[in-house]
Amino acid sequence: LGLKYELGLRYAAAGKHNEAIEQFQLAKSEAKNKANTLHRLGRSFSAIGWQEEAIATFREALEGMNEAEVLSLELRYDLLSSLELRARAERELGAAEEALALASKIALQQMTYKDIRQRRDALKALVTELKAS
Repeated sequence: LGLKYELGLRYAAAGKHNEAIEQFQLAKSEAKNKANTLHRLGRSFSAIGWQEEAIATFREALEGMNEAEVLSLELRYDLLSSLELRARAERELGAAEEALALASKIALQQMTYKDIRQRRDALKALVTELKAS
């Protein structure tokens, strides 16, 4: 199963996300790599535009995870990204509000994480825009 995970990583790096998804799905039953595998699986779903599947996969990976873990930050950031894509595409206020809440939690934990300040501000503007429409 570790080899399936590695093969999935290579497919994803090459932009072959459908093939990566197949490998990650096979590898996710291995307990020691489960969170990492689900994280990469969610990223591949997002890359092919399957935001619902990406969101569900990121949430599954976050279950029972300690919020202080580095992977937890990455997962929450990727989850907020997929939620934002869904909110913008479907004009969905709930997804935008959840993404904003995640951005705020990340900023509270680590203000310098990636571009979280800008993402939080953009999400705040999106929530305001969706509430007005």
